[in-house]
Amino acid sequence: MARRFWAVVAALWLSACGGSAERDRADDERAGAGGTSATPVEPASLPLMDWPWFVGRTAVYAQDGVLSFSFEAGDTRVQLQTHHHFDLLAGHQALHFVAAANRPASMLASFTGLAAFEGDYWSDLAAGKPWLVAPFEVGVEQKSYDLPLESFSAQGPGTPLPMFEGGTVIWFLIENASGLDLALSEISLK
Repeated sequence: MARRFWAVVAALWLSACGGSAERDRADDERAGAGGTSATPVEPASLPLMDWPWFVGRTAVYAQDGVLSFSFEAGDTRVQLQTHHHFDLLAGHQALHFVAAANRPASMLASFTGLAAFEGDYWSDLAAGKPWLVAPFEVGVEQKSYDLPLESFSAQGPGTPLPMFEGGTVIWFLIENASGLDLALSEISLK
């Protein structure tokens, strides 16, 4: 009875996180024998395009290698994120991606531990719990970005949230997403 219960729990967790048993086994192999521990991941590049990306609780998957987002007029403070249950940053130096939009937009990239999975950047910032972020501008022309992990910094007072704690969440934050059409591709850690 207990074994069946845990099999159902595992299946529900996998579907909620957008995982699959095969993908998780591959992730465990990359993470080492400890699987979901803080064991460093050491590939030259860790592609993140095959993972589900979330806007709130809505999962978005890449189509033909591109994540496409369209935001309604009046949409503000949008957070895009994906996560995993091991230290994605270990052994990597930069976040790489390609981006373009229908209009210029100011954005932030960030990494937090899993504790902030359902957090809100702007609420945490106002509460004195800033996230480490790297600002960048996206324009109408497709552009490649390499944001060094050492360049991520707090944009306000307080003690910054850790970039790894029980796992890693990768965020793209948009203060004013009103009417924005955004395309992201080639997201990886290098």
